[in-house]
Amino acid sequence: MPIQKIKAGPKWYATLARVLFFYICSVIVFAFSAGITKGISAQIADHTSMLLSTALTFALVFVFSLEYGEP
Repeated sequence: MPIQKIKAGPKWYATLARVLFFYICSVIVFAFSAGITKGISAQIADHTSMLLSTALTFALVFVFSLEYGEP
């Protein structure tokens, strides 16, 4: 069976752009979560920041998966 070459076309660049955009959005989510919990006591702030980051990251995954029809 012959081995087929993988063609790098516009879809490859679009996928790379989506991955980089998701990464940038994730960094923004983490910075936003840390900024919101700045005035709270350290122990509660850490847990709240982690919980908020997790929820917002799941929301990002949902939004980014809408285009492909997979929730």
